Amino acid sequence: MDETSYRYAGDRPVDLTQWATQTTVRIDRAERDADLATLQDLQRRLYAQKQTGVIIVLQGMDTAGKDGLIRHVFSGFNAAGTSVVSFKQPTSVDLQHDFLWRVNQALPARGEIRIFNRSQYEDVLISRVHPEILVGQHLPEIQTVGDVTDKFFNRRMTCAIMRLTWRIKGS
Repeated sequence: MDETSYRYAGDRPVDLTQWATQTTVRIDRAERDADLATLQDLQRRLYAQKQTGVIIVLQGMDTAGKDGLIRHVFSGFNAAGTSVVSFKQPTSVDLQHDFLWRVNQALPARGEIRIFNRSQYEDVLISRVHPEILVGQHLPEIQTVGDVTDKFFNRRMTCAIMRLTWRIKGS
């Protein structure tokens, strides 16, 4: 797939009419059923082999259609091997641990599919826009909003990527 046509460089206005939307796309039922049968077969193999787990991360703004996508696409999956985790505002228990703790708790077992409705990147993105959130988390290096720097976010993002990569490959 060539994603270059979907990239936005910011150099011109965007004409969204060139892409099909939910109201303009007509899905061929036979094609959809064949795709669903393929996904079900792949899920059965994943479950039987029990070698890896699969994480599907849906990241998008509120009302972007994540819940509808989950209902539509994953409705044909076996519920015994598929689950959804929604990452909302961290709880007081979550805040007693590092920002990836709750994500690690939610990783799938081998043979399972786990759908993340939002992800660990939410904890990086939201706090970048609202750094005052970090001040309330009692982090050792963050006492004021002025302590929240690009270096902090670069380290946090690197940590998020490396830890998830290690967890998926290593355990």
